[in-house]
Amino acid sequence: MPKGDGIPDVAFPGNARSTTLGDVGMLAAYIGLALTIGQVINYDEFLGIWLGKNGKLYNTSWGGNGSAGGKEIYAHARYRTIGKFGTAMGVTLLVLTGIQWKRGDIGTGWALAQGASTGFTMVSKASIGLAWDFGWGILGPWVTSWDSYQRFKFNFYYGESAVGPPSELNRELWNDFYENYQF
Repeated sequence: MPKGDGIPDVAFPGNARSTTLGDVGMLAAYIGLALTIGQVINYDEFLGIWLGKNGKLYNTSWGGNGSAGGKEIYAHARYRTIGKFGTAMGVTLLVLTGIQWKRGDIGTGWALAQGASTGFTMVSKASIGLAWDFGWGILGPWVTSWDSYQRFKFNFYYGESAVGPPSELNRELWNDFYENYQF
């Protein structure tokens, strides 16, 4: 169903739920992550490695030979080609973030944070971008989905240390929290 911008969520036949822009964004993020891994494996100045056409990793201080291929001609050329597809995924993520923000699916702060993260991943060296993307896009959401993390967050922000034990004075706050908070 469109949300006023003419861009509907997509429902696939036989699928019990619709695929949202967030789902498409996650797919683009995973594709971008895979492309970044491909870049790192093929050529990475930060790690000082490149992949020869014989499938072996070499130090960037060596330029290559006939069986390995040339570092610049072979490995770095693949790195740049993969990078173009990675940039396309990054631009796709930025557009999807903008659409989600315009639709009101995410707030301004989260849109700016997500855009900055995507931009950093796109302009950084491949291995650094890979580490950032993995932490921000994969590890972070995974950890925050744990019940133990959510309980920690509750205790940190809303626990007895922050608002005191339930009493008549803060009853409304505690009731509101328990009715609306998702573990």
